[in-house]
Amino acid sequence: MLFRSNITTNREGERRNAEQQTWNRRDSVNRMGIAQMNGSLSDMNQSSNGMANTLNQQSAQQSQQAGALFSAAGGIAGQYLGGLKAPTVAPVEPTAPPAYLTPSYAQGSMPAYQTPQQTSLNNLYSAIKY
Repeated sequence: MLFRSNITTNREGERRNAEQQTWNRRDSVNRMGIAQMNGSLSDMNQSSNGMANTLNQQSAQQSQQAGALFSAAGGIAGQYLGGLKAPTVAPVEPTAPPAYLTPSYAQGSMPAYQTPQQTSLNNLYSAIKY
C-alpha cells in the first residue's frame, strides 16, 4: 500500500510541476508579447512623430519659398507698374469706316429680321459711331 501511495504522490507532484511549467511558459510568452507590442507601439509613435516633423519642416520651407516668390513678383511689378508714364503719343480718335465697308442696316435701312447678334452689333456700332 505504501508503494501505491508513493506512486500517487509522485504523480501528483509531476502534475503540479507540469502545471507550474505550463503556467511559467504562458506567463513568459504573455510578457514577451506585451513587451513586443509596447516596442511596436513605441516604434509607431517615433515614426509618426518623425513624419509629422518632416511634414512641418517641408511646410515651413514651402511657405518661405512662396513668400520669397511673391516678394520677388511684387518687387518686379512695383518696378514696372510704378514706372508707367502717360503715353507720349496722343491717342487717335476712331473714325467711321467708309460707306462701302459699312453694312446697309448700319446706314439706316434695317433688315426684316435681326438675330440677337445683329442687334448687339448694331448697338455696338451706334455706340462707336456717336
